[in-house]
Amino acid sequence: ALVGFYCLVVELLVMLNQSQAVKNRFDHESQEWFDNYNNEPKSIFQFDLQLRKELVLETVLDLAQENEFSRVVEIGCGSCNVIGEIPLKGSQKVGVDLSNKMLETGKKNYSGIALINGDTNFLPFKDDQFDMVLCLGVIQYINSYADAITEISRILKPDGYLILSVPSKHSVFNIYRKLWHHSPMYMFMKSLVYGVLKVDKVIHRLYKMHYFDISEVDTILSKKDLKKISGLIHTHGIMKTYRMAMLNRMNIKMSKMLERFDNPSFQKLTGWTYLTVSRKIL
Repeated sequence: ALVGFYCLVVELLVMLNQSQAVKNRFDHESQEWFDNYNNEPKSIFQFDLQLRKELVLETVLDLAQENEFSRVVEIGCGSCNVIGEIPLKGSQKVGVDLSNKMLETGKKNYSGIALINGDTNFLPFKDDQFDMVLCLGVIQYINSYADAITEISRILKPDGYLILSVPSKHSVFNIYRKLWHHSPMYMFMKSLVYGVLKVDKVIHRLYKMHYFDISEVDTILSKKDLKKISGLIHTHGIMKTYRMAMLNRMNIKMSKMLERFDNPSFQKLTGWTYLTVSRKIL
């Protein structure tokens, strides 16, 4: 009962401190995130980021064949690894992120992007400003994620496109992460151990992570005037491999193999990330 009470206290503290804790983490890891995208993937996590980027750039190129994108914004742009390489000549590129350190890293490595420090729930733009919005692996860190999607829809022009990605709750690996790695019990134990050992890293990790039902995401988007055009699940990892090189290599090879296994139920059960494209309709 006492442990349960402490877990509840930790969860309440995490919810109250969500935004600051997320900012602290990404301030602390800005260069690491840039490297995750640009080095040979040594873990399934890095593989996931790089595959997502590849799929997004391919999607943008396909859409650009029939659409003109004069203004593009990435919400939660991080170190600009995606918006910085969007293949759209003549388009104005804008990046928004909560972490100034991430923006500084992006500015060092990419040019031609207007970078803004801002909150997804309170975007500093007028209505109907962008032809395309990217929001990749962001809303899972936001408690009021439906409000964030409302903001994104607000700044998107009619007939504009949103490319969104979230972690899938159906994945066997993400089920483990949700029930254990991001559980109040885990955070309580971690904060207790790190506190005793005086390890600073705990400050950057005490936040709540959301995992999404695919139909839930589609429903939220449709309620925000965003019509689904396409959706896919990618990165089919089934185990946490930490820093064990051999297991990491095996996991990446397995994911590449399962990527070609065309069975919707199996894809849903093993896929980490849901990537969807929608269009704003009025």
